[in-house]
Amino acid sequence: MKSVYVKDLAMGQPVDGLFVVSRAGLRSYSGGQFLSLRLADKTGKVDGVVWDRAEDVYQSVAVGRPVRVVGKVGQYQGNLQVTVDKLVAEVDPSEVDPEDFLARAPIDLEKTAQELCELAASQENAHLRALWKHFVQEERPLWEAFQKAPGGKLWHHGYLGGLLEHTLSVCRCALRIADGYPGVDRDVLLTAGLFHDLGKAEEFSYDTMIDYTDSGRLIGHLVLSVVRVEKMIGRLPDFPESLRNQVVHCMLAHHGETEQSPMQAMTREALILYHADHLDAHLNAYQREMEKARAAGKTWTDYINLIGRFLYAGNGQQQTQG
Repeated sequence: MKSVYVKDLAMGQPVDGLFVVSRAGLRSYSGGQFLSLRLADKTGKVDGVVWDRAEDVYQSVAVGRPVRVVGKVGQYQGNLQVTVDKLVAEVDPSEVDPEDFLARAPIDLEKTAQELCELAASQENAHLRALWKHFVQEERPLWEAFQKAPGGKLWHHGYLGGLLEHTLSVCRCALRIADGYPGVDRDVLLTAGLFHDLGKAEEFSYDTMIDYTDSGRLIGHLVLSVVRVEKMIGRLPDFPESLRNQVVHCMLAHHGETEQSPMQAMTREALILYHADHLDAHLNAYQREMEKARAAGKTWTDYINLIGRFLYAGNGQQQTQG
């Protein structure tokens, strides 16, 4: 069983434990080749290096799979690095607990699923209520996966249950926005919010590491979501085409004005969903990066390439002016 976590590693510490290989590659140096590794668990990632028999070890490892690492923690260019003396690629499955490697959402998943169902049941439109009911009752494997899946790989909600947490938060945010604008179709907005990221249950694999499935890479969650909803609508009698068009449009446009979005928002519901989704995703990521900086005693985060900026973490205390 796992006995040491990345967050607890310290300079000079001997290591003998299980980690997931999140990256592996051979590199050249004056004496031949060495193996560069990225080792991970639910608490973080650390670089590793194998000098002896690097090519043989490289052939034995697989990205995304757990390995047993024996070595010692050193330092390279200011960062901790594990010098690996022994790497065992064949690990007994009984020794592996997925929750050692994947963090879980900081919420009660059962309660969150119940709250999502209660929100869906509040819809006045009978067709849309029937669509959610069909999903939960007739698409059980997908509903179960929906509750367990991560909400992302790197940027936001990258942990088990993240999709469920993100979905509820987006729906709540979207409805609060809609309350300020008379005439917004609350039910269309809510249904689109409920299903907008449904495809992430198929886009990601998440046994010991979050990664993309083949369909996730080739098709992507946005299209996968729409395909699933279209199929469910097709099984419901007399579902109005205009209602289907409005819901699907919101889903297709929820990435906003980016190359990832096949449609631009043409309804108020689609515009609200895009902003609610964008806001929740970024606030979740901002919170993670700020907490990481504060834990390291820093006022600012590291530079974040994805958004092209540093973030101000402050001192972690909420300050108010009287």
